[in-house]
Amino acid sequence: MLVIYSAMKNHVTYVQGPPGTGKTQTLFNVVVSSYFNNKTTLVTTMNNIPVDGILDKIRFKYKDKIDIPFPFLRLGNKEMIAKATLKIKKFAFYDYKAKIFPNKINQIKEKINEQTEPLINKITAYQQEKVEKSQLTFLKKLRDLSDRNSAKLNQTIYELENKIKDAKSITDKDLLESFSPASKDPQYLEYLYYSSISHLKNLQTDNYKELREIVSIDVEEDRVSKFNKWCLDDNNMKLLTKVFPIIFSTNISSSKLGTGEFIFDMVIMDEAGQCPIATSLIPISRADSLVLVGDVDQLKPVVLLPEETNEKLKKKFNINDNYDYCHCSIISAMQDEDKVSEEILLKHHYRCGKKIINFSNKYFYNNKLIIDDLANEGNLSFFDCHNHADTIHQNQSIEEAKGIADYIKKSHLKNVKVITPFIN
Repeated sequence: MLVIYSAMKNHVTYVQGPPGTGKTQTLFNVVVSSYFNNKTTLVTTMNNIPVDGILDKIRFKYKDKIDIPFPFLRLGNKEMIAKATLKIKKFAFYDYKAKIFPNKINQIKEKINEQTEPLINKITAYQQEKVEKSQLTFLKKLRDLSDRNSAKLNQTIYELENKIKDAKSITDKDLLESFSPASKDPQYLEYLYYSSISHLKNLQTDNYKELREIVSIDVEEDRVSKFNKWCLDDNNMKLLTKVFPIIFSTNISSSKLGTGEFIFDMVIMDEAGQCPIATSLIPISRADSLVLVGDVDQLKPVVLLPEETNEKLKKKFNINDNYDYCHCSIISAMQDEDKVSEEILLKHHYRCGKKIINFSNKYFYNNKLIIDDLANEGNLSFFDCHNHADTIHQNQSIEEAKGIADYIKKSHLKNVKVITPFIN
């Protein structure tokens, strides 16, 4: 809820999503909320896998039986574009049975807004209290470090303490009790159904004649080529996002969406801790507001630029360590420079046994993860393989590979998955 709230209100939001903390579900909720708030949204990452995880969750049914045609488009490489053009063609020539009344859609939305207003007020109060407590801590530190006894500073601290004391404190429980999932709200699903069709029916108007002709081309290569060329026009991107306000792509493929003057209301970048700075700037340059989701405590970007070349370039162009292309991700670089925007940690872990995630919790997350609710204790074993890997064959370790194989054989394991950063 706090991630959604920040994403809808602020220009930049950082989300740290450790493993098993519901990152994909959170992103999915931000996408749906962005749609409800009439925002055009670009969801991107370095490769297709994280994006596909969110897409798998976009399944809505109206009256428990009718599939809701949620208006999103999946773009990217040639294969993705080919599928997208066929999807556009399907909706451009579809015989819609449902009658759309814009006033009715707006009325449904107004009712939903009335229902959610108490929750929004609670979240606002919750955030305000957090800000005030942070300010109080800062002012007290300032007073302790100051040589002078400032009457004005003491008065400000006194007033802030009383304000916090007098305010009704909002707890996590208060927020959760006011929350109900949209997927179980018939009114919201009705809004989603009719508003989705309203978006898609735009394809059948005169403004989309050229696009209809392009997606009707039989030869796939020609169809993809002409569609990509059509998307490079900023005015055409405005047309496309009027039908499909949610677009999924990769960082590099975002370069095909307009010339750079067309701006999305929001860009959401997943796995930003593994996104190199340069390619990440492509979608960011198309963002009015930005949500970076990643984890600086996991793997860094895999960059093949030689270290010697990197150092020469840093020296030549006077690049400081915060923007080191080989060692910094887009989220680490931005957070090092940005002292204003909020960072939200997803701290409830849902996936592993306690012993397994507790290792990561202690060594990487300073015990910030909440794992008390996990029912499974889990098993964790450590093996010292005494690595003697030579430097010629990088990213491999014979001793570790043998250790894993021996453990599997001795334990008579029949069902095993080996997870490693490098398959060598």
